[in-house]
Amino acid sequence: MAPPRTANYSNIEDVHLAKAWLDVSQDPITGNNQSRAKFWECVADEYNRAKPSLKMERNVRSVQCRMRDNILKDCKKFNGCVRQIELMNPSGANEQVITQTETQGVVFSEPEENMIGSPNPSLLT
Repeated sequence: MAPPRTANYSNIEDVHLAKAWLDVSQDPITGNNQSRAKFWECVADEYNRAKPSLKMERNVRSVQCRMRDNILKDCKKFNGCVRQIELMNPSGANEQVITQTETQGVVFSEPEENMIGSPNPSLLT
């Protein structure tokens, strides 16, 4: 019989999970030359070590599924949208403007005006 399902992750837990994943991924010692199972075990250990107070411990499967099915999926979608805006090469736009433009779901109406214009429906889906 499968173990009972744990409570949903809160936004704060998602942030801590993303930080734990980044810490393990970017650590030159633990981030390289290990099995997938060991990597996720390290992520779960890091998350549980630094989890917000009063929050429950999460097992490896819970951490892995949350990152894969939610956080990383949304990150890939966001990166794709940012890339689409970068390929438009709006005049005078730096990384901050591009990110701001993407988070608002809008694009430049006229490149020479450097103003944010109407929403681009293709970015909102």
